[in-house]
Amino acid sequence: GHGFLVLGDTAGLSGNIIGENSLDGVRLGGDHASLVNNQIRNHPGYGVVILGNSSNLQGNIVEDSGGIGVRIDGNTATLTENEVRRSDGNGIQIVGHDGTLTGNQVRESDGHGLVFQGNRFNLSGNSVASSAGEGVRIVGDNSVLNGNVIRENDGYGLRIQGDEALIRENQILANRSDGIWIRSLESVVSANQIEGNGGCPSAAPFEA
Repeated sequence: GHGFLVLGDTAGLSGNIIGENSLDGVRLGGDHASLVNNQIRNHPGYGVVILGNSSNLQGNIVEDSGGIGVRIDGNTATLTENEVRRSDGNGIQIVGHDGTLTGNQVRESDGHGLVFQGNRFNLSGNSVASSAGEGVRIVGDNSVLNGNVIRENDGYGLRIQGDEALIRENQILANRSDGIWIRSLESVVSANQIEGNGGCPSAAPFEA
């Protein structure tokens, strides 16, 4: 079964080692979930699944997941200084609004590194590298990306479909396709380092 399954609000896990269970590592269904300093590894399903609002993940290591490393369906998620490595799907995927990601490291995802579907995501000081897909994919308005490093991904470094994004002081380096791909109105791209990226592979429309 799952390593840890809770259906209810205010679930908290701290300092656990959760590994080699037969489904997902951690599956939580409720608001105000908290995961702090856990090691979650070697699961054939997802590493972490949270279905609820106002979740907090800090200092966790999630690696070798058979699906998405961390999946959150809910608003106001906060992820700080987590490491997500070698996911067979996307590294981190959030469907919701008002997410904040600070100082996370996402490496070697077989899908995209970070995927967001929703408005008002704030990304600061994250590192996303060596994804088989895009580094960061956002579908939604009013995203802010500041001081992130997005490098050596096989697709676009950063791909956004949504209006009024602010992209400032990021390093977008050596991605195999374009460094930044945007379809939006009134977005601001300022003071970034964009170097060594490849070209657009096709004129295909954006896929949500």
